[in-house]
Amino acid sequence: MMKKIITIILNSLILIFVFGCNFNDKKFDSQKWKSIENGLYGENNRLKMINDLIDIQLSFDDENGTKRESVIDLIGEPDFIDKCDSKYETYIVEEKTGLIDPNGFTYLKLEYNENSILVFWKIEKIRFKE
Repeated sequence: MMKKIITIILNSLILIFVFGCNFNDKKFDSQKWKSIENGLYGENNRLKMINDLIDIQLSFDDENGTKRESVIDLIGEPDFIDKCDSKYETYIVEEKTGLIDPNGFTYLKLEYNENSILVFWKIEKIRFKE
């Protein structure tokens, strides 16, 4: 009897954890992403939509990946392009604010092949020591 109760509790906790992890996720909306006021600041829609953007909206493959032109139409021009170390096009997803200045950022970095087809992505979080 006790074993059955423990099993039910553990299963319930696992379900809560699995379904609770993406509770703040939102379906991707291009206009909300592009809006700096509510995309990056305010409601921070970019952070809430990042999973849907990567998992559903974009395709990563040397031949059948999303073309750069389509990515630009969908999420706008990148915030900056890192040409020193790699060819990442970077979008600011989140700016963490401290008392006065930012104390960290979350970036979405996209890489294209020589045919301007999306082949790789990564999310990078940077925190500054306060």
